[in-house]
Amino acid sequence: MISISVFKNTVLFSVLLMLSCGSSTKKIENKEEKIEVVAEKQLEEIKTGADNSSAYLPLLKDKKVGIITNQTGILSDKTHLVDFLLDKKINVQKIYAPEHGFRGTADAGELIKDGKDTKTGLPIISLYGNNKKPKPEQ
Repeated sequence: MISISVFKNTVLFSVLLMLSCGSSTKKIENKEEKIEVVAEKQLEEIKTGADNSSAYLPLLKDKKVGIITNQTGILSDKTHLVDFLLDKKINVQKIYAPEHGFRGTADAGELIKDGKDTKTGLPIISLYGNNKKPKPEQ
């Protein structure tokens, strides 16, 4: 278990390091205010994996892609990740959908069947019920 003083020193060091790197130009009066300013700045800069496309799009180029996702797989602009990938000419082959289905239209506990996405025409493999992970043939 980490002691409170070690934790405070670690946080303070992290804050001071970030401040020295130019995270904030605002004049700050005390340690608590420094932490708050850095935290606000970091929140503005947070990107989810889906929104960090410059990191993963080059890795997907010229590859066949299968994606496990459901209705929560959206970017900050509310575009679904699959729609975004298709728009960027990524070769999405299949969608693997957990509980509630790919577009989130199934109720909790409802049987999800394999099918096709009506928007993209892509095959959807259900990963709910007896099929918890893709089989080799899928």
